[in-house]
Amino acid sequence: MNIIFHQYATREQTNNSLINYSLHITQTTEQYLICTFHVEHCISGCNEPLDLVFLVDGSSGVSPSDFIQEKAFISSQTMEYYVSSKRVKIAVILYSDIVWENIDFKMSENDELFVSKVSSMSQPFGDLFTNNALKGAKKLFKIAGRPGVKRATVLLTTGRSSRLWESFRDARHLRKDHVALYAIGVGSGVSKSELMGLTSDRNNVLLVDTFNTLFSMSSKIDELICPGKLC
Repeated sequence: MNIIFHQYATREQTNNSLINYSLHITQTTEQYLICTFHVEHCISGCNEPLDLVFLVDGSSGVSPSDFIQEKAFISSQTMEYYVSSKRVKIAVILYSDIVWENIDFKMSENDELFVSKVSSMSQPFGDLFTNNALKGAKKLFKIAGRPGVKRATVLLTTGRSSRLWESFRDARHLRKDHVALYAIGVGSGVSKSELMGLTSDRNNVLLVDTFNTLFSMSSKIDELICPGKLC
């Protein structure tokens, strides 16, 4: 049994503060197990409701071992935010040349179901059509997003989109729908200028060397999405 990830994370609310837990994600074949225990109380800066979509790169630019790391990172996100029907909801879109799989917002309200669903995702491989992922996010918000709730999308990518101008167009459509767009480029194949063009804000772009590095960047990602978060 290999420990993929370990961190302190928040989960439950009590008297306007969040209980801090320790989170372990371990790999047993294709499954990840979450173990939690109480550590301390802390205050979260992400107090407003939020619909958050992660766009997961399953293209051929991602090695099978990196895809496992990518899924482990996504699995950890229910512990990064106070997920509930009235607070933060998380959805996932797996993409490469097309959108291959959606995990809707409601699934994130149950940690075990969410992690099981993410863990069971199979890597589709193929080319990188970022525009299709962005269109998928727009559709998901339209169908399942909550009216009047803050919306954000985090794009995970390892390379350049095969449909660059279409990607710029669809990113612009998302932003016009008041969706904050963030991009995390992994590895040497990404184009920072492309990601800046997609997000329209250089501060919304993060670059990391490997998928394993994502875990150490969690607090920075959280701070971008939920400014003022303390834990």
